[in-house]
Amino acid sequence: MTQGTIAALRRLRPAAPAEGGERCELCSQALGERHEHVLERASGRIGCACTACALLFDPGQRGWRRLPRDVRELPGFDLSGAEWAGLGIPIQLAFFWRDGGSGMIVAAYPSPGGAVRAAIAPEDWEAVQSAHPELEARMSEVEALLVNRMETPHLALMVPLDQAYRLVGLIRSAWTGLSGGPEVRRALRAFCDECLSGARRA
Repeated sequence: MTQGTIAALRRLRPAAPAEGGERCELCSQALGERHEHVLERASGRIGCACTACALLFDPGQRGWRRLPRDVRELPGFDLSGAEWAGLGIPIQLAFFWRDGGSGMIVAAYPSPGGAVRAAIAPEDWEAVQSAHPELEARMSEVEALLVNRMETPHLALMVPLDQAYRLVGLIRSAWTGLSGGPEVRRALRAFCDECLSGARRA
């Protein structure tokens, strides 16, 4: 789908009502609680979409990408303490994905204020990838590697990028005090259990 076609869809859509639930950002169709998401590649913004519109954006599209819906478990994958320290992530939970514009690996971790971006030096990620060469084929702009080292055993999942940001929102809403409190760990555990219940092994 070309940018001109997208612009035409937006001109034709009716104005959203003042009240009501979410609507597709391309055709304005009303959406249910569970719906598709698309990535605007130029800005990195995630938008809501109906299934009909989301299906138009295949991997070859320049402007937009449809986000996947599946979660994949990575059994046996783990980052050592030294590898984690080398990435400079200040907490034991983060997600990583490939920026569609630059091709660089970027990372973010939850905080009481939302997602915090962490700058990953190319040489530091290359060191991790040398030890885990399977990552090269797995990293993309629409899917994130979620690493949870807050519990034992550690957990690694490939999750749609919107799910990674959903986790950030859950943690932000549950956060209390300076360290987050027990509700944060319960929210994280519930999120991971939900992901694992429908995950397939990669």
